Amino acid sequence: MFNKKLSQKNEERKFVGANVPLQVSSYLSLYALCMQTSKSGLITEAILLWQERAEKTTPEPLLIDSLMIVIKAQFVADTPKKGDSSFVSRLKKELEKKGIENRVIDAILKRFLDETKQ
Repeated sequence: MFNKKLSQKNEERKFVGANVPLQVSSYLSLYALCMQTSKSGLITEAILLWQERAEKTTPEPLLIDSLMIVIKAQFVADTPKKGDSSFVSRLKKELEKKGIENRVIDAILKRFLDETKQ
């Protein structure tokens, strides 16, 4: 009865879920229905706009810089107990579990290894 716009299947995508208040969900459904679009499309558009703004004030290299501070502190706390190689493998698994892209994980691990060798 109501047409949905099909998303492009050739793009790489990842599902991101969130619980929202019932009122938000209901309004989103009603709005999508009236605009003859999908809730997913509306949410994706909103997230892409957020990302565009966020990348201007907090670019990826700055996020990695901030994350390196946390990683190094955790390394200092964990190393006496479990050793260097164990930490790196646990770090990689944790970043993968959080959905970080492989290229970013590789950059973080390389930087960590370079900085901890000094």
